Amino acid sequence: MARCNALQSEVETVRGEIVSPVPKVLKALANGELTIVSLLLEPHPLFGQSMAVSIYFDDPSGFEYLIGHGGVLNVQANGKINIRVTDWIDGYEHIRTSIMANEAENLRRVLIRPGGAAQTPQSVCTMPFTPEIFDLLLTRGGHGPSF
Repeated sequence: MARCNALQSEVETVRGEIVSPVPKVLKALANGELTIVSLLLEPHPLFGQSMAVSIYFDDPSGFEYLIGHGGVLNVQANGKINIRVTDWIDGYEHIRTSIMANEAENLRRVLIRPGGAAQTPQSVCTMPFTPEIFDLLLTRGGHGPSF
């Protein structure tokens, strides 16, 4: 994980700006059965087309709970990210219902992270190498991240 964090810091340094670790969820759209959910996220440089994502909920108690898995359907022309939640974790139906109802308080607590989820070993970096990240690292004279 330290290498993954170092890579994100390196990308932020190359870009010359601090990037929010996760994009904000702007709104949710659900089908009639409340089983298929699309989430619209603010633009973020670490997300790319067809990328796997993990969905977490930042509980007021201070814990973050994995509540689902999904993937990027589209990075829109305006940069906003459309993801589809493909699997919900059992036991969090009350959270899912509030997300689908676009309850502002709970939408603010939804965290979308690129890559694998909790069952991925902690020693594995799941941060994807999007074309943008690869290009940014190459601008450093062909040198990779300095971990």
